[in-house]
Amino acid sequence: MKSSRKSSPMWNHFEERAQDTKAKCKYCGSLVSYTGGSTGNLLRHMKTQHITIPLDVKRQDVNISINNISVGEENTTVNEEHPIPSTSRDSPSTSSANMKGICRLNADIKNYFTKPLSMAKNKQLDEQLLKMIVKEYQPFSLVEDGEFQKFVHMLCPNYKLPTRKTLSNTILQTCYVESIQKVKENVKLAPAICLTMNSWTSINNESFLAVTAHFIDSATQLKTFLLDCSKLDASHTSSELCKQIKRIASEWEITNKIVAIVTDNAFNIVGGVHESGFRSLTYFAHSLNLVVKKGLDEIKFVLEKVKRIVEHFKRSSSALSTLHKMQNQMKLPNLKLKQDVATRWNSTFDMLTRIQKNKEPLLSTVGLLQLPEEFKLNPKEWEIIDHSINALVVFNAITVEISAETTVSASKITVLAKFLSKHVNSLLEQTAVPKEVKNMCQIFKQEIHKRFFALESNELISQSVFLDPKFKRKGFTPEKFNAVKTAVEKKKIAGFNLPQQNDKEVVDKKR
Repeated sequence: MKSSRKSSPMWNHFEERAQDTKAKCKYCGSLVSYTGGSTGNLLRHMKTQHITIPLDVKRQDVNISINNISVGEENTTVNEEHPIPSTSRDSPSTSSANMKGICRLNADIKNYFTKPLSMAKNKQLDEQLLKMIVKEYQPFSLVEDGEFQKFVHMLCPNYKLPTRKTLSNTILQTCYVESIQKVKENVKLAPAICLTMNSWTSINNESFLAVTAHFIDSATQLKTFLLDCSKLDASHTSSELCKQIKRIASEWEITNKIVAIVTDNAFNIVGGVHESGFRSLTYFAHSLNLVVKKGLDEIKFVLEKVKRIVEHFKRSSSALSTLHKMQNQMKLPNLKLKQDVATRWNSTFDMLTRIQKNKEPLLSTVGLLQLPEEFKLNPKEWEIIDHSINALVVFNAITVEISAETTVSASKITVLAKFLSKHVNSLLEQTAVPKEVKNMCQIFKQEIHKRFFALESNELISQSVFLDPKFKRKGFTPEKFNAVKTAVEKKKIAGFNLPQQNDKEVVDKKR
C-alpha cells in the first residue's frame, strides 16, 4: 500500500501525515481524507480547488520522422541537409567525412528529445519568476509577452511558463501562505520586538497603514518583517489607530513582546500608541527633518531663487544643452541640476550642493543666454549657499547614518544629537559666517535642544546607549551614567541578565 501511494502523482501535491489518514494540500493547507489508500479525494480536491495546476508531468511524446533515408546493403543516404557519404561494409575503418556526417545526424536527432523537468524544479522556477515580477514591479502580463517567452524558451526549452491566471491565483497565493508561515515562526522565537508604524495616502487618495517588526534573533542578527499593510477606510483618529495596533498585535501573538512602537510626530498616531498601552518613540530622522526645515526658513529667499534657476534648466532643453557645452569646454563633468522635494530636506541639501559644483559653468551659461536678474545669484547669495552647505553637511551625514536598515540605531540618538549641537555652536562662534546662516544655526540649536535632549531621560534610549559597547560611559555625564547602570543591573533587558562585572570586562565580552 505504501508504494502505491508514492507512485500516485497526487503525492506531488500533498503531504502525508503520520498521525491520521488525512493528507495536507501543499497549496492551500487543507486536510483531505484518503481512507483505504485511495487518492480519489485528493484528485477531486485538485480538480475543484486548484484547476490551474497540472496534475502530472508526463513524458512528452516524441515523434521523429526523417525523410529520404534509405539503407542499402552497400550504402546509406540521408537527406540533402545532412548527407552521409557511402560507406562500404567491408571497409576496415570509417573515413573522417563519414564520422562527421554521422555525428551531425546524431546531434540533430538528440534535439528532438526533451527531458521533462521535475515537479520540484518546475516549482522552483515558478516561484523565482514570481519573485522577479513582484520585486521588480513587473506586470503579470509579462508571461504573455512573445519576446519574453522566446527568451525563456532559449534558456530552458523544457520549462513551460505559467499563465497569467496561474501566477496571480495559484502561485502567488501559495507563496504568500508559505511566507506568512516563515514570518510567524521567526516572530515566535523573538524574545522582544519593536514595531514601526507609518501611514500615508496614495496618489489615488487612498489611505494605508503599514506596521513593521524589528528584533534581534538568536544569532544576534537584526531581523525586519512587514507584518501588515492595510487600507484605512475609517477616519485616522487615535481610537481607530489604537484598534489597528491591537488587532495586529493579537493576530501575530506579540502583545506581550512589544517593547516600543516607533512612529512619526503626528498627534493622532502617537495618541493611538498611547491608548493601546504601549511605549512610544518618535522617528529620529523625522524629527531631524522638522528641525532642518524650520531652520531653512531663514534662507528661504536664496532657496527660492535657486529653485527658479533649476526649474528653468529643467524646462528648457536649449538652456540645458548650453550648460553641458560650457561644462565640456571647462573640462568638467556633465552634472544636471537637482530639484528639491518638499517632504525630504536632504533634497534641498543635494540641490545646493549640485548648484555649487556647477557654479562656474552656470555663471557663464546665464551670461551667454542673457537671462533676467531673477536667474542670477549675486556674490552674497553664493556666500550664503557655501556656508549653508557647510552647516547642513553634518545633518545630511547623520540622516544617512540613522536611516540604515541593517543596524540598530536607538543607541546613537543622544550621541548624535550632542554632536549636532556641538557642530552648530562652532558655526555660531565663527565671525565669517553670514548673518542669515547664523540665524539658521540659532534655530537649529533651539530645535535640537527642544526635541532631543529630553531623550537622555528616556529609559529605553538611555539603556540602549549603556548597552552599546561603542558608547557606554561616553554617552552620559558621570552622574547620569551611574543612575542608568544601577537601573540596568536591577532588571532584565531584552530577556537576559546583565552580568555583574566592571565596565571594561563587559565591553571586552561584547566585542
